[in-house]
Order: sequence, then C-alpha cells, then structure tokens
Amino acid sequence: MLIFLQFTLTDIRGLNQNVDELLHKPAWPLPDPTQFVRGTGKIRPRRKKGLRSWVHEGYLCDVKKGLSAPTIYSGAEIQLRNVYRNFYSGDEQVLNRYEFVFRTSKIEAKVSDHHINQILGILAKTTLNIRLAGLQHSQSLFAISSNLRKFYRASSTFKAKQSAVQSLGDIKFCVPQIYLLLDEGEELDEQAISLENISGPDKNYRLFTSWHEHAGQDFRLWLHERAGGSAPEVHRQLRISVQRIFSEHCCLKHVFASMNSGKIATIRGTKESDRLQSYFNTAISTFLKEEKKLQPSNDLTGLSDEFSKIFDNFQPGELELLRQKILASDFRPAILDKTKIIMSNYTFNNSQIGAAGDQASSNDAIFNQQTNSLPANTDYVTLANELRKLTDFLTAEAKTEEQQAAVNSITQAQLAAEQKDGNSLLHYVKEGGKWVFDTAVKIGVPVLSAIVKEQIGIH
Repeated sequence: MLIFLQFTLTDIRGLNQNVDELLHKPAWPLPDPTQFVRGTGKIRPRRKKGLRSWVHEGYLCDVKKGLSAPTIYSGAEIQLRNVYRNFYSGDEQVLNRYEFVFRTSKIEAKVSDHHINQILGILAKTTLNIRLAGLQHSQSLFAISSNLRKFYRASSTFKAKQSAVQSLGDIKFCVPQIYLLLDEGEELDEQAISLENISGPDKNYRLFTSWHEHAGQDFRLWLHERAGGSAPEVHRQLRISVQRIFSEHCCLKHVFASMNSGKIATIRGTKESDRLQSYFNTAISTFLKEEKKLQPSNDLTGLSDEFSKIFDNFQPGELELLRQKILASDFRPAILDKTKIIMSNYTFNNSQIGAAGDQASSNDAIFNQQTNSLPANTDYVTLANELRKLTDFLTAEAKTEEQQAAVNSITQAQLAAEQKDGNSLLHYVKEGGKWVFDTAVKIGVPVLSAIVKEQIGIH
C-alpha cells in the first residue's frame, strides 16, 4: 500500500498587495529544473510527467533540506517506510502542497478499519524535524500546521521582507489529506470498513472516504482499491485528480473569504485583479466546468471530470456554488455575459465604436484597428471542443514561460468560443502564436486550423 499525506497551504500574497514579498524563482508553475526552493531542495520534472487535465503537476521539489524524519516507522503488525518528500506550487503561488509518501509492509489479510487505524496511529506518532531560523524543531507529523506555515514563508519570501509578521496571516492552512492507495492484489473487506463508498461508474477502481480527527485537527481520508488487471496509470491519474480537486476547492474558499474580508482587493485594472482573474479562469476551465462540459472517463483525460461529479455527490452543490460566485464577480467569463447584455441593442460589425446609445460619449478612448471577424455561421460548439482538446495537449507539453502564457491564451479562447465571442476568440488565438498553430495542425483540429490560416494568417 502507498500512503500520500498532503498538507496544502493557500498563499493569497500572489493575489494582493503583498505579492512583492514572493521570490521570483522558482517560476511556478513551470520552474527551471536547475533551480532550487530555498532551504528545501532542487526542482525536478515528475518522473511520469504531469497530467493534461492539470497545470503544475509536471514539476516538483525534492524536499532534501529543512524537513526530515526517520525512514522506518513500526506498528504492531505494519511497518511504514518514508519513500518521498515533495513540494508543489501552482498558479500565482496560491496553492502549495507538501507531500509525504510512505510504503507499508505487505498486508496479508483484507484491509479493514483495524489496519487503517493502525496506519493512522503510526503516522500520529511520527516525529518530523523542521528547521526554522537555524534551529531544529521536532513535532508530531499531525501537529505541524503552524511551523509548516513558517517554513513555507521562509522558503518563498525575500529575506528583507520576512520580518513582516502580517504576511503570515496571508498563508492559510487547508484540511490535510491522507490517501491510502492499495497495491494490485490487495483487497478491502468492505463489511469491516466504516468509510463511505463514493465510487463512480468506472470499474477500474473503488473509492471510499471519511473524515478523521486527531487532537483537534480534521483530516480527509481516502481509500482507493484497484481492480485486477487495471492499468497503473489510471490509478495514478485518479489519485492526483482527487487530491488536487480537494485542495483547489479548499484554496478557493480561502480566496473568497479573503475577498470578503478585504485582504484581496477587487479593483478593476490593477495587477492584483488581473492575477485574480487569471486564477479564476483556470478554475473555471478545469475543475469548475459546467456539468454539460464534463468529459466521460472512457479515457484518462476524463478522470478529473469524473471525480468532479463524484465530489459533488458527497459534498452536494459546493463546486457549483464556487463556480457561481466566480461568474457573479467582476471577472471573466462574467464580463463576457455582462457585455452581451449591455450591447444587445446595438450591432457592431467590423466597427470601431467607442460609445453607443442615447447621449453616449467616449473620452480618451484608444482604438486598435480591427480587421478580423468570424462569419455568422461559425460552428462555435466544434471550435470550443477543439480548443479544449488543444488546451489539454498544450498543458502537458508546455515547458517555458512563453509556452505557459500561450496555454493561458488558448484557455481564454476556449471560454470565448463557449460565449460565441468571435473577436475575443481570434484575439486570444493570435496571442498563442506559431507554437499553438503548429500543435493544432499536429493533433488534428481542422476547424480551428482553418480559422488560424484564413483569419489570422499564420501558416
């Protein structure tokens, strides 16, 4: 059995006025593999690569410094061995995760609550050493939340800014997760476990969950059983998607709470609001998709969408509530809807109009020559599907900051296609550049490729 213990931190400094505290390197979500995380370890590509469904799963930091623990942990019947300690960071450095991976000795009997409780007992007794300001602090693995926040701040903040005590309040601790992934051949005794079965229609796995409380700290517990003969990659991708969606959900709630308290300002036109818009757009295009846009799990790209539906079954309405909060805010894609309503009484075809309507005026307007438009019979449904396919492929292939920027542009183009906004679609596809066009031709998206050739002129 493999055990993944994840601690997630929401860092809102990337979305507010304290962004200048953050170190510029590593440049997450696409860091240079030659770079280091201060006091922690070196960046490396994930051995089995990332997932097309998710940005910033392709790189991690091997935690070799700052955090240490004994290698072997023993219980009455089960022995745990620590095999990895990893750190991941994401868009705008909002979502940050420390992951401790353990392997158990072989469990001969069917897995039951008895084995799960023994594993949790071993983890609770495990001592972690955290180095802070040159001093080593030893704490139970289940009681490290306060010092882990301090350790993260020290590793991500300019030294001259680390005396700003208030910034520690910008780093929020999320609900930790314990994920138990059974090896092939290990089986559950379903009659002897108290976790809830939340499995989806895919027959390659069974997934169970519950809350676990230890010394006042809540944990989300997952238990994942493989079906015999199923591909290992199915389980890797499902496990990553489950833990990622749960973490993203928690981070978004922290972001909205910070907006309500004024810790994140939402003033249009500021760099902070631009970063917040980008963060929201990523959420809308990944785990907060509309139900009708979720993909089936008949291939690996649909696994994250499948778990979005599973998540909604055991925490009903929460993802949709977050989605509606984003749409109700002043950020895209809500802007597209509001613009359509405001301009619905006026038709602008290839026009440069600064104002419209009774007594309208335009002051200090800047006009860019607009020559491209899409015909009235454009198949936006096909375009949106092709752009979604292209986004998934580009996400997996992006290796530089420029390529990541191109991925973001194509994500915006996909949203524009879904809103049937031809001008915005052309604008964002053009921003993507030749790498995007060459990839579109390579993977076979004919409608989009034709538009790029005819309307934008990239060949």
